[in-house]
Amino acid sequence: EAKTIICEELNVKNFEIVGDASDFAKEFVNVNARIAGKRLGAKIQEIIKISKEGKFKITKDGIKIGDEILTGEEVLIGYRGKKDQAVESDGGIVVALDTEITPELELEGQARDLVRIIQELRKKADYDVSDRIELQLENADKILQEHEKYIAAETLTKEVVPKLENPDAEDILGEIKIGVKKLQK
Repeated sequence: EAKTIICEELNVKNFEIVGDASDFAKEFVNVNARIAGKRLGAKIQEIIKISKEGKFKITKDGIKIGDEILTGEEVLIGYRGKKDQAVESDGGIVVALDTEITPELELEGQARDLVRIIQELRKKADYDVSDRIELQLENADKILQEHEKYIAAETLTKEVVPKLENPDAEDILGEIKIGVKKLQK
């Protein structure tokens, strides 16, 4: 139940909590040259070069780069996402999003776009929130095959048809012709 709520709130399909971020992100360090340079002087350039090569070790005393240990504001630990991963980190917590757009996700996105446009058309036609509609979706066979029930439920649609006579409001999304008509009570 909690996982379902979190997924809905974050608008993600799934999530998992892992102890090791190395499966989806590569750790790196960013040396703060202004602060560390005050202590290290000319040696800072060598430390930056070594850090950019990924040659560092996290110890209990700080971050060891070459023969120096950097601490506090001298160095920042960060993470870079691997292929199709968007990664952010803060305070020791790493979050990664899989950004690969599969054909299924693309189709779902199109269905969500349709719902948004249909809701705008309902508003444009000055429908009440509870008004049921007849919906025209022309050239949307593939989306309807997978997401017709979702679209109908979100927009209070009783019937989806390829063509409407005299729609109350209409729009186009790419090749898809959209029209709405209020059903009489």
